[in-house]
Amino acid sequence: MGVLEYLTKPAESINFKVVSWMYFACCCLCGFFYCLETYLKTLDKDNWAYDNLDQIKGIYVIFVPFIPTLMWSLWMARLQSTAQENKKKD
Repeated sequence: MGVLEYLTKPAESINFKVVSWMYFACCCLCGFFYCLETYLKTLDKDNWAYDNLDQIKGIYVIFVPFIPTLMWSLWMARLQSTAQENKKKD
């Protein structure tokens, strides 16, 4: 039993499919805010929407950590589903 086994062994009480969907939603928010920021940067400075650039500048950085956690939760969901299938076979 390793010290960091809790990172690589999915808990049975957690539904990692739901967790993966939540992380996916946050990754979508990250992409949305990044695209919105790059779009607002391309506008003319006279445009009314350009004034909102300062309010959302860099807000996508808050959601960037959800990208690796999405990969981890998908891996945990896969391990959990294979463990459940093996349990059914036995």
